Amino acid sequence: MCLELIVRRSQLISMFLVGLAAVALGGCSLFNSGQDSPVLFAESFDANPKQMDIYTKDTGSAGVVSGEFQLRVFEPNYMQWALVTQQFTDTVIEVQARKVGGPDDNLYGVVCRYQDAQNFYYLVVSSDGYYAIGGVIGGIRSLIGSTQMQPSDVVLGGTSINHLKVTCSGSTLSLEVNGVMLASVQDTNLADGNAGLLAGAFKDAGVDVRFDNLLITRPGQ
Repeated sequence: MCLELIVRRSQLISMFLVGLAAVALGGCSLFNSGQDSPVLFAESFDANPKQMDIYTKDTGSAGVVSGEFQLRVFEPNYMQWALVTQQFTDTVIEVQARKVGGPDDNLYGVVCRYQDAQNFYYLVVSSDGYYAIGGVIGGIRSLIGSTQMQPSDVVLGGTSINHLKVTCSGSTLSLEVNGVMLASVQDTNLADGNAGLLAGAFKDAGVDVRFDNLLITRPGQ
């Protein structure tokens, strides 16, 4: 199955959604996540989470490496992702992310309201300084609020660490990078689903992205 997923600058890129290569991050909260707690899920990846089901495929790999969660993409025009098994409605998702190998012409970031490989939102940056908010709805991809990925000096390039803060609350989807709000858009197609992490390759494979300190909280708390 091949879905046109990302508009890269002014070029349309077809990316294969590797749904079977998804990784389930299962219920491994480091904090009290009871009804009164604002924290819904947290993971520092200091050790292999016991309830983490790691699935690998020839097109990519996923797993904990040296205290970070690694997503690698071995094939061009492919995407690899990892999902928390819990489903959420409104969330704020924070994570530190960096490229450690492969081309700067990549993408990495956060998934929210993932229902299946044909229905989810993605909020991403690239190692050459671009960002985007988009969705796959009924198998049809589109960027939301723009027609192509946008450049920003706020997105640190190369192997620098970017702190991503994504809000999916009501109809609002917003992307904050390194403390600066870059985009906020409205969409009503998806109300709930899984949250997760993703990495993708464009024409050059070998993308290697590491994530750390994943935190999912309730908005406004």
